[in-house]
Amino acid sequence: MRRSLVFATVAMLAIAAPSFAAQNMREPSWAAGQLERFDPQTRALVIKQGTHERTFSVTGNARFMENGKRVQAAALTADVGHEVRVRYTSNAIGQYADRVDLMASATSSATSSGATRPRTQQKPGAAPRSPGR
Repeated sequence: MRRSLVFATVAMLAIAAPSFAAQNMREPSWAAGQLERFDPQTRALVIKQGTHERTFSVTGNARFMENGKRVQAAALTADVGHEVRVRYTSNAIGQYADRVDLMASATSSATSSGATRPRTQQKPGAAPRSPGR
């Protein structure tokens, strides 16, 4: 009798465990907005959607993409103000980003040759460089 009671309890737990795990694992969602700030040390990412800010904890295995190519996480600190898309999952504790896509800006989408947009500005008064020099 006692063995059958233990067996029945173990069987019920084995059946119920996947349903409890499924409640904590949610389908990934996407959020889009303007990159407000990114701290590579704490891996905290903040995007602005209108007047609302959303904060994400970036996972250790997150992918950072720009123009279809992987970039380093620290590169996002130079891209404050640009549009981003964030794939995340959420639970009762917070929102966890596993992918951040930096959207192409108007200057980088002007050419499809794979050239990236400049990250620094030209010095005032300096003559523009010609392509052959």
